[in-house]
Amino acid sequence: MFRRFSINFALLSMGLDAAIIGLALAASARLRPALGFLPFAAEYPEFIPTPWLVFPIFAVQWTAALLLFNVYDGRRNLRPFDEFASLTLGSLLATVAMAGTLYLTFRQVSRLLFLIFVITGYLGMLAWRTAARYYLQRSRRQPEKRRQVLIIGAGPVGRELQRQILANPELGLNVAGLLDDNPAARQDAPDVLGPVVTMESWIEKLH
Repeated sequence: MFRRFSINFALLSMGLDAAIIGLALAASARLRPALGFLPFAAEYPEFIPTPWLVFPIFAVQWTAALLLFNVYDGRRNLRPFDEFASLTLGSLLATVAMAGTLYLTFRQVSRLLFLIFVITGYLGMLAWRTAARYYLQRSRRQPEKRRQVLIIGAGPVGRELQRQILANPELGLNVAGLLDDNPAARQDAPDVLGPVVTMESWIEKLH
């Protein structure tokens, strides 16, 4: 199965998400006093520090919810829709979990502050993923940066693998050709380069 990113990138994503959660919570606490003019906002005359325990708790809860929805699984997020749908569902679960945590512990945290935090955090995580996808897709579309792939077998399985690679250009892969021991397959298809025993020579040519 294809993997859009490595395990190291997944760990980096978790750390970046945790940092965004902390920044969003801190920014929301600073912004909340300025929103007293809203008709539905309760009186909030000055900056009130958010309890420090809320920061690690929220970071763990949100990233754990994203883990449950496979947001950090590079094999399940090839298409943008898949990743953004997982991010949205995971964020909704995290919102419910964090709201329950506040209800049972730090009830003095403003509800409007919490709402601003959720929206800011979600948009922040959505924004960096969108930017990362755009950058990776642009770089991988450059011919010199695309990895050359040789497919062993020109049967139905090999052709399906070729089709999937062509349908997912964001993977940064280019099918250089197929290798098959069947002479009929090599005769009928120009992209079948030769028998499997020629694999090493083709690898040297492609590199």
